[in-house]
Amino acid sequence: MRPTVSGCLLALFGVALLAASAEAQRPPRYEPPTDVQRARFAQQRLHDARAFVKQERLEAAERALLRGLGASPEDAQLHGLLARVLAEQGRDQQAGIHRGRAEKLAPPPPPVPSAPLIESAAGLLVVLVPPNVPNEPPERVAEGWPSGIAAQTLERRLRLRLPGAAIVHADPQTVAEARALLAARKAASALSYRVERAYCNDTIKDGPFAVAWLRVAGETRGETGTGPDSRRDVILNPRDPGDCRAEALARGLERSFRHPVVRHALSERANPDRTPAAGTRLWSNAAIRSLFPAIGERIQIALVRGREQIAAGRLADADETFRAAAEIDPEDAIVRTYLGEIEATLAMARELELRHDPVRFREEDLGVLDPRYSAAQRAATEARLDEARREREDLLAAQAALGEAERLSSHAALAALRLGEIHDPDAFGPRTARQRSGGEIEARVVYTPDGHEIARYYLPTGGGAAVLREEDVDDDGRSDRWIAYHDGVRSEITRRALQLLAGWRTGRARRDRHRSRWP
Repeated sequence: MRPTVSGCLLALFGVALLAASAEAQRPPRYEPPTDVQRARFAQQRLHDARAFVKQERLEAAERALLRGLGASPEDAQLHGLLARVLAEQGRDQQAGIHRGRAEKLAPPPPPVPSAPLIESAAGLLVVLVPPNVPNEPPERVAEGWPSGIAAQTLERRLRLRLPGAAIVHADPQTVAEARALLAARKAASALSYRVERAYCNDTIKDGPFAVAWLRVAGETRGETGTGPDSRRDVILNPRDPGDCRAEALARGLERSFRHPVVRHALSERANPDRTPAAGTRLWSNAAIRSLFPAIGERIQIALVRGREQIAAGRLADADETFRAAAEIDPEDAIVRTYLGEIEATLAMARELELRHDPVRFREEDLGVLDPRYSAAQRAATEARLDEARREREDLLAAQAALGEAERLSSHAALAALRLGEIHDPDAFGPRTARQRSGGEIEARVVYTPDGHEIARYYLPTGGGAAVLREEDVDDDGRSDRWIAYHDGVRSEITRRALQLLAGWRTGRARRDRHRSRWP
């Protein structure tokens, strides 16, 4: 018996169902984690371990690190932190294994040099200036300058690396004082170092680290000045014993030796007889301001104080402040400009005062210009402000009132209008408004800025929605347009309607009189 087509189709369908059922019962295929997933897992375990260490949960930190190493066995940070955790538990042998593995995977930087940078740095002056403490958090700057770890580290390293250089701690108050210091040292070139920041920290994200931020300037006698630069160094996982700030400062100092301004100053130290160009000083003001940054900072403080004194009208005090700033650096262009302006202002005030009352003139009275208003000036100003505020409210209310279309303007807009006097209570507008409101009324008037009346609204006395609005359309002094309101909807009453109403009333009165004569 030959199979039919339908039978073949049913057999094929059955085979497909059996195959699908077998595929559904097969266990899911295992997909191994990618390298990115492994790295992410290891990084998370590292963060967990750092948090556990901060909580002094060393065993939990060890378990987290071992899990991380299971996913990423070649991670130097995991090995390094595990060595630290094991050492704190007294397991030095195991700690040494992981420490060696970490250093092999991520070799530490070489130790800082212990030999001189050059054979002799004679002719070079190195100035260590104090940090700018007011602008930095106390825990991030060198404490107790010129003593403390920062000052001692810099001075020790400089004497080792630059033998023969003159190293001083200095903070001259003026350009003249700084120039005298440089002249007394007879240096051909000078370096200046200031510790902007120096601190250590340990975070869950970065682990232990140290930061050193050095401001360095290198200047040469007879040149115009090259300006300072800042060198910021971050040391991850500090390895040197002692204060980790010392390692960061030492490495930051080594990096500064490669800076062009430092290399230029070192190369020019051997030219003590350099002759400056004609018309220039041995040490320019720009070079001095570069070497001693506190000079410029004192001038900025004085400028801020002087501007505040000018704003308060204390011209004599501002003049004294700017003169003190000029003593710091007589060639500072900004200080000279302020000083010239304040002197011109005082001279003009003196001349005006002499013209006004030469008999009662006193020199000491010129030092203060009171910027405050007198009582009369304050009252006049407040009155003018009230008037301007009232004009603004009138304009806004007029805009809202005149802009209404099918419905009445908002109650708040009408309430902001000025009250108007009702001269003829029996006129059509007031009379109709009283009838519609069922009681006494008040008028609210829309004025133009010049005081011309545009329209007036009648509202119930004591509050409520407007019932009528009247206008003088042809500006002949008599109202000729009325708009009634019912539930906020407008309905207009024109003069023609009033004329028809008046004619109807006159005709009815005439007919009534005629009928009274003929019973």
